[in-house]
Amino acid sequence: MFCSKKIVTREESDGDPKPIDFDWVFLMGTARFGLTYEQTGRMYFGKWLDFFEIYKNIHNFEVKRQFFQTGNQQEPEKTCGSIMDL
Repeated sequence: MFCSKKIVTREESDGDPKPIDFDWVFLMGTARFGLTYEQTGRMYFGKWLDFFEIYKNIHNFEVKRQFFQTGNQQEPEKTCGSIMDL
């Protein structure tokens, strides 16, 4: 009944769902994160994604020797005010 059903991630901006490549997930879990095959298989996918976000920062630091900010993390503008405004 469900043999043709594939597990897919959230839809991308173009609307096409992308299937999860489990071979790549297990390869990253074992080769890069240092986990065993069984530990990677038992891990929730959300936790694996958290590990991968951390790994991306570490990889950028090791390869390019600098940290990159991910996402739209902007500091709020600092305005100079007058004491009279208080």
